[in-house]
Amino acid sequence: MQTFHIFTQGCRINQYESQSIRESWLGQGLTETSRWEQADIFLINSCAVTERAVQDLRKTVRKMNRSRPEARIIVTGCAAGRFAHQIQDLPGVYSIVPQEAKSNIARTGPDGQETRLRSRPFGSGKAFPEYRITSYQRSRPVLKVQDGCSQACTFCIVPLTRGPARSRNPEEILREACRIADSGFQELVISGINLGQYRSGPDSNLDFWEMLLWLDNRLKARYKDRLRLRLSSLDPGLLTETGLEALSRTQLVCPHLHISVQSGSKTILQSMGRSHYTPETIQAFVQGLGAIWPKFGLGADFLTGFPGETESAFQETLSLCKRLPFSYGHVFPYSPRPGTRAAQFSDGLGDPVKKERSSRLRSLLASKRISFLESLLDLPALEVVLEQSSPARGVSEYFTTCFFKPEPSSDCQGKRIPVRPIRRVKQGLAVKRL
Repeated sequence: MQTFHIFTQGCRINQYESQSIRESWLGQGLTETSRWEQADIFLINSCAVTERAVQDLRKTVRKMNRSRPEARIIVTGCAAGRFAHQIQDLPGVYSIVPQEAKSNIARTGPDGQETRLRSRPFGSGKAFPEYRITSYQRSRPVLKVQDGCSQACTFCIVPLTRGPARSRNPEEILREACRIADSGFQELVISGINLGQYRSGPDSNLDFWEMLLWLDNRLKARYKDRLRLRLSSLDPGLLTETGLEALSRTQLVCPHLHISVQSGSKTILQSMGRSHYTPETIQAFVQGLGAIWPKFGLGADFLTGFPGETESAFQETLSLCKRLPFSYGHVFPYSPRPGTRAAQFSDGLGDPVKKERSSRLRSLLASKRISFLESLLDLPALEVVLEQSSPARGVSEYFTTCFFKPEPSSDCQGKRIPVRPIRRVKQGLAVKRL
């Protein structure tokens, strides 16, 4: 009997696709092991969004090979296509499966001929990749509704690794949501590579907000008292009056949004290929959101040190952060990705400047996070999904990490637990079960 171990890098979509492969392999009679040294097969589901991700991939391959030299290593995911030349000669690598063929691994198993593929250009097909799950290894399962991106931002390698935007049929989304909810999970994270490019249904006329309302309406009748939905990262192009109207009508969506802001400078956004929104449209949407959700978590992604970013342009990003009620943020220093337009820009900045600006922005976001956590102490109750039982911690509806004092029983894993916030701690909030 063959044993396997799956190592997943990168985004929630990779985590979802790894789970689909896991369930399929288990159904084919393979056995999963959490210990590398016991695995006959290593599957690495890779990321390529940053240079460091590819470096980490190479280190992981070498580490796995040292742990068990006789094991076969299969590398798939985003780095397996564009960066196969950096992987194929590493010790232990049995096959490299580019992103577009990843779903074949689930169908054929690790010994299938279709896994012996090498790098090739991403196809232009619009079919949604065939994945399905019924369970999840984490307490808050991902519900994948969209894949790929056709935005072509100048800094982003994702369109080159995942291909054009494709959307999942709403009925298939609903069926999978019900499968997961029926397995006992009480929060689903609606995810995609670019949710703003969701288009599905008859004649592809259903956009993301329409799909969300459709899904919310059908799930609330069956799971209203025990299921909540969370939205993963949103492109700012989704921040419209239509979006506010949709959120005002949903009943299952958590009061929390994460926005891919990237920069607060119109000039830099234009250079990034992201002129389809402005800092002002983001601010107007967030102000409107306050009329729908009196309290809400707000996160964002920022890219600092982009080519041509002057100190004045960076100050515009800092100014936007100061004006908006962010509860946290992720800051990434720009790193050029091969094959992207920005990699050819001649006005790049040095690493010291990138690191210094990242540090300043992170410091500002950290102070806003503390203020938000302290504001939650005024609430009479929160509802936390327990993610691990020892030490016990979970995530509130506002996407804050909560630590239980005293700890609940382990059978509460993945369940929504009413709690009272007690005090702010280093990593989040200490809470007590009601």
